[in-house]
Amino acid sequence: MEKSGVTEFDLKNMADAFKLQGNKCMQRKWYPDAIRLYTVAVALCDDNAVYHCNRAAAYTQFRMYTEAIRDCNKAIEIDPNYKKAYSRLGFAYYAQGNYTEAVEKGFRKALQLDPNNESIIGNIQAAEQKLGEGRLNT
Repeated sequence: MEKSGVTEFDLKNMADAFKLQGNKCMQRKWYPDAIRLYTVAVALCDDNAVYHCNRAAAYTQFRMYTEAIRDCNKAIEIDPNYKKAYSRLGFAYYAQGNYTEAVEKGFRKALQLDPNNESIIGNIQAAEQKLGEGRLNT
């Protein structure tokens, strides 16, 4: 770009702007709009774990669990220590009724990264209770 006093086009800043708008849509529970905005952020900057993880949250709220799981896995691939991605992965599996995957692939990994997180401990207990109920009903 020509140096005319104008800041160079910055994809990361633009992607962050779309993410912030997506966050506002999430607060208003406008999940399809949030998904669209996060998708633009991902398109502009595909190597950002937060954008994928935020879109996963929107997908989960819109009951699109397969898409949420895909985005959580992408976020984890980008940042293997991103506890929120593991927690959201667990929640998406839980919402599908896949309690074993919720515990093993999601919540337990999140707990390893944040051992004192009461919310994650509660999620594990809830999933394990569902697993126990399933065994009793078979």
